[in-house]
Amino acid sequence: MARRPPATGLLVRACLPFLLLLVRTATAQEPSKGSAVPLMTEALQEVVPAYLRDESSFWNLWQYSLEHDAPRGPVIRGSASLEAKTVLAPSIGAEMHLVPQDAGDVRFGTTPALQALRRDYLLDHLLPESLAPSDPRISTGVSLNTASGKEVTFTKDETGGVRVNGVAVERTVSLAGDTYVYFLSDILFDNRHRVTSAFHRHHDIDLANDPLGPPWTWRCPSLGPRHPLPQAPQAYPSPQLFQWHYRSSERLHPQSGPRRRPRSSGHRRLQDKTSHAPQPAPLE
Repeated sequence: MARRPPATGLLVRACLPFLLLLVRTATAQEPSKGSAVPLMTEALQEVVPAYLRDESSFWNLWQYSLEHDAPRGPVIRGSASLEAKTVLAPSIGAEMHLVPQDAGDVRFGTTPALQALRRDYLLDHLLPESLAPSDPRISTGVSLNTASGKEVTFTKDETGGVRVNGVAVERTVSLAGDTYVYFLSDILFDNRHRVTSAFHRHHDIDLANDPLGPPWTWRCPSLGPRHPLPQAPQAYPSPQLFQWHYRSSERLHPQSGPRRRPRSSGHRRLQDKTSHAPQPAPLE
């Protein structure tokens, strides 16, 4: 008599195709982590505190990415494939208006899309190969690959200034260990457009799908025809106003003498009598 397989074995055999399908689906939907962000050389680590304080947010972004996006496990330093020997850092003026000053920088976001944006932004400006500003190849044009695999070309213009993909280099810094920093006047490739688009997608508010509902439109009800307001009666000048005007005219025209009020006829007769009256003799 043949032995029946246990019920557990039958259940596993029945569910095995579905488990394989789930594993394949999860593997296909898992986003690609891409290349790791290159590390800073020992020479860069010595000067990066000053760059974090005085330079653009590129250095803060690089430091933030190394602290939050670095792969788990020990890091082997000294490997040319893991350290950035040439840094194409945008200057303060290049990143000043990248995002509004009173809003959050989307490059420091935590969503998978913003993490990918941050990683691509850094990889486009970091080179694993050293290139000194005094390299004679720059005069005729030399091309190198960034950590993201994109090509950048170093040339010199008619004034002798170095340019990277047509972007002017404001200044260069040579550090120990064949590490060089080029401060650029603009951002390379399409990273400015990508950051701006991500900012608008992240900060724009969809009022139609807001949890509180769409904004309430309220219109003031009509109160009927408007009648003109009654005007106040015109006030007549007070006697104090005439007295103030009279005294002001005396102060403004002192050469003409004070303006005396007209005398009455009785006052004139009394003044005439007193003028013809005999005057008393002076006392000796």
